[in-house]
Amino acid sequence: MKLKQKTTELFSKCTHIRGRFLPAPGFSILFRRRTGLTSLVAALAAVGGLFLSGGCVTEPATGSYNSVQTFDQPRYGDAARKSFAYHGIKRNPVVLIHGFLGSNLASSLDGSPVWGVFRAGRPAAAEIRRLAWPMTTGVINASSCDLSVEPASIMAEPTAEIAGLRFTLPGYDRALAMLEAMGYAGANKPLSPQIDHPTLFTFSYDWRGDIPGNARRLGEFLRAKRAEISRRNRTTYGVNDYEVKFDLVAHSMGGLIARYYLMYGEKDLPEGDQPPVPDWSGADLVEKMIAVGTPNDGYLDTFVELNNGLSMSPGGPHYPAALLGTYPAIYQMLPGESGGEVVLQHNGKPLDIFDFELWRRYRWGLASPAMDSDLAVILPEIGSPQIRRDIALDHLRLALERARRFRRAMAVDSTPPDNVMLILFAGDAAATSHTVEVGPDGSLKVTDYEAGDGKILASSARFDRFVTGEPLSFPPVHWRAVIHLPAAHMGFFSEALFQDNASYWLLLVPTAEKRQKFTCPKMSAELR
Repeated sequence: MKLKQKTTELFSKCTHIRGRFLPAPGFSILFRRRTGLTSLVAALAAVGGLFLSGGCVTEPATGSYNSVQTFDQPRYGDAARKSFAYHGIKRNPVVLIHGFLGSNLASSLDGSPVWGVFRAGRPAAAEIRRLAWPMTTGVINASSCDLSVEPASIMAEPTAEIAGLRFTLPGYDRALAMLEAMGYAGANKPLSPQIDHPTLFTFSYDWRGDIPGNARRLGEFLRAKRAEISRRNRTTYGVNDYEVKFDLVAHSMGGLIARYYLMYGEKDLPEGDQPPVPDWSGADLVEKMIAVGTPNDGYLDTFVELNNGLSMSPGGPHYPAALLGTYPAIYQMLPGESGGEVVLQHNGKPLDIFDFELWRRYRWGLASPAMDSDLAVILPEIGSPQIRRDIALDHLRLALERARRFRRAMAVDSTPPDNVMLILFAGDAAATSHTVEVGPDGSLKVTDYEAGDGKILASSARFDRFVTGEPLSFPPVHWRAVIHLPAAHMGFFSEALFQDNASYWLLLVPTAEKRQKFTCPKMSAELR
């Protein structure tokens, strides 16, 4: 027993696995299963191995050709550590962009919270009214926003109050912590002595509103930050002409905003059936975009929630379908062919869910007369049920038309310029809604699930497109890399593999333009 104790102590002191000191795997099992002389020989062999290896064992995989050990944490090498530690002018600032529902909304009058603190039960009428997007007959665009409500901040750690107790829900605090671990300095935190300027920013937007409209606001945000950083570069480094570029880490709907901005800049959608032409004007300010769990071809839960409402969590508040029906953004994330399908129950025929007449026929969403009690809350100044219904139907029609135009713009096959890199992280381990069957009465039932992150199908994130008879996918987005992770929709930022891969693509991989800029002069000199 003394030999066992001494040897275990030695292993515990010397074995360092993923930053933690642990007994060597299988060592305690060895003593449990072997007795007498066998145990003694095995223990002596283990101790002998320690001396032969210089006194410490790293892990069974070290030096082994046949180890099948797996790890839950990466080891960052010298190149990664140097990239984390670098804080000079050539580190692109990074901007974290949240997804749908992901910013705190507040009153622009007194700063009181409108979204971000959640209580059990149905929200009060005043809360529903404040959360509704304005519905104005004949108008649905980026300028029709409610100026009394504004985005206050990214939702780092949302709060739920249930039965008098307060709980925190998953938010973007983990994403911020991961980026800080990569060496980025948060703009809203005190800087350490060795860092003289922030390099981590958050873009908060009103997630209820139109995606192209929020892309325009992203452009305004980036231009303001570029001017601020350029002034600092002049005073800190004495550099006047360095072209500041940003890298974007965009989660969920934020990836749609980022990609629209890259492709079209601050321009609105073209009118009517005029085909959109990407000019990649957003590339003037953005070098890399990392899209995380982005519904590039929409997702099926939007359709279900527009009909059934939204529950944030079990026991949490339930937001009525009529409220969600006022949001332009949710229609712009309805599923396309790789985002899920809505089919007739009796024959499996797929339906075009951007068709307004279909919604009216089946009385879906705002087209349902059953929505009137909620519409009376949202439109308290309208006393007539018929006028409320007319306003809702007009809003629904305009929202679906604009959503179709938006999706057409995002599906244009266009190669990004050499100074832009698009990286995608997609979840593929959770059962995710894939098929909704529509009954004769218009009722909905989810009947099939496929690989995704629980909210977004992996096929939608990748934007899969197949040519008839071909097994290959030809997405209209030209991804530089696609990384699949076994993560739920808000779980990417808790996954060590995300930080490991994101830090590599953000900090160590040059765009084609940078590769040419920094290697070609050197190669030319060597050839001479």
